[in-house]
Amino acid sequence: MLVAALATAAVLASFPCRARGDGLRDVHEIHPVDGGRVEFTIVGMEAAEAHAAIRAALGAARGIARDLSAQGPSGPLARLNAAAGQGPVMVPPELYRLLSFCRLMTRATGGAFDVTFLPLLRVQAAPDGMRDAAVDEALLRVGSEKIVLHHPDRVELPEAGMGVDLAFVQEGYAMERMAAALRAHGVRTALLEGSGGTVVAIGPPAGQPAFQVPILRGYGTLGTLRLRDRAVSTLRVHPRAGDGGARAPFLDPRSGRVLEADRQATAVARDAAIAEAWAAALVVDPDGAMALLDEPRDVTAIVYDEHGQHRNRVEDPAVEWMPSGLQAGGDAAPSEGSAASSKAGDGGQAVNDAPAAEGSPMGALEEKDERKGKAEGKGREE
Repeated sequence: MLVAALATAAVLASFPCRARGDGLRDVHEIHPVDGGRVEFTIVGMEAAEAHAAIRAALGAARGIARDLSAQGPSGPLARLNAAAGQGPVMVPPELYRLLSFCRLMTRATGGAFDVTFLPLLRVQAAPDGMRDAAVDEALLRVGSEKIVLHHPDRVELPEAGMGVDLAFVQEGYAMERMAAALRAHGVRTALLEGSGGTVVAIGPPAGQPAFQVPILRGYGTLGTLRLRDRAVSTLRVHPRAGDGGARAPFLDPRSGRVLEADRQATAVARDAAIAEAWAAALVVDPDGAMALLDEPRDVTAIVYDEHGQHRNRVEDPAVEWMPSGLQAGGDAAPSEGSAASSKAGDGGQAVNDAPAAEGSPMGALEEKDERKGKAEGKGREE
């Protein structure tokens, strides 16, 4: 996932610092992360301090990558999965904390979010005539409540064949740690964009325009979120029919069923891992998760499915949703030069290209997109 193999120092692209009237800079960098990227935009800070903050954030990501790794026999998560049914395993602090968090989120979402779905993935290749029985058997090993936490640093998967997959929470968890590192280094206004569909906003402070994050669907834009000090996660599930089986199946961890509907969910929360977990739950069970979010929770949810667009009724003063009016089933191609056109290939949220005043967070982001467009055009001409 996001931080499984973070390149330690290489920068995919480093945009020049933009001078401001107050003598500070807006710094933009993109760093490669596990075949994807994390894009940093830091607003109104001395360049040297901003670069140091980004280095600290990447150091935090490296720590997450090490502590949550499922790669090879020595990866902590790989060792835990391999030891299922064999007693407690000592794990790094970050993995212990994340699994504790995941158990809480499974309860909060009524089981629609669950990281112990790995046994269900393992049986997807079973022959058609045997798959139902294999799924029923695998379901006996699914359920985050089965994870046993032995404080402070040991975890047990008590049944042989159990397994944990952090695919739908690891990016948010890592980005939240990166954001914390930026704040610790004095960053007050910044946007982090992960290529997996998660965005974290630090600030902007009161009195400055909020960040604008368009929510895309195919070549269309569902709407735009205005937010400050919030995290956004968007997840879309496509039906497998017609895609040649290229996508891994998306499973309901409660039943083992493969989801065939075309659904998209966006969750906004104070924490990126919470946003990711709720986005997954909303895709698995839109009605059930929405009903749970009608209770007092600090989460804004927007779901787009075959029935149209739905939003819960949470009133969060730090979040404003502006729908675009795209209808159910609509993946309409945007007009040339629109924000959706320039970002449609990213498969996740992107920062809006709307004009903004110099010195504001959106002004810095507009300048960044303009530079990127010029660079892409130059490459095509050559």
